Amino acid sequence: MFALDTNLCTGSPGAASVPRFSGTMSNLLTTDQAAERCNLSPRTLEKFRVVGGGPIFVRLRGSVRYRLEDLDAWVAANRRRTTSDDHDPKRPQGGAPEPPTS
Repeated sequence: MFALDTNLCTGSPGAASVPRFSGTMSNLLTTDQAAERCNLSPRTLEKFRVVGGGPIFVRLRGSVRYRLEDLDAWVAANRRRTTSDDHDPKRPQGGAPEPPTS
């Protein structure tokens, strides 16, 4: 097991920064594990990957993985007090919040 650098790769001065994965490989869940954690079917997460609206995922050489913190953020972003609560019109219903743009 290994941990990847949580800092940015800065390279030489003036070079573009490349964000690196923060965390360990043990923090990555398979689709089945993520579905169980979210009380969903794996097929639902597969559909979300195609049509949008699901949690952020990581693709590693054809394998799909989910970070625990992305699943938790997705669940938190979908909290509602009533069934008539408005959703954010800037994102697909049920989706994770869009990252801020610079």
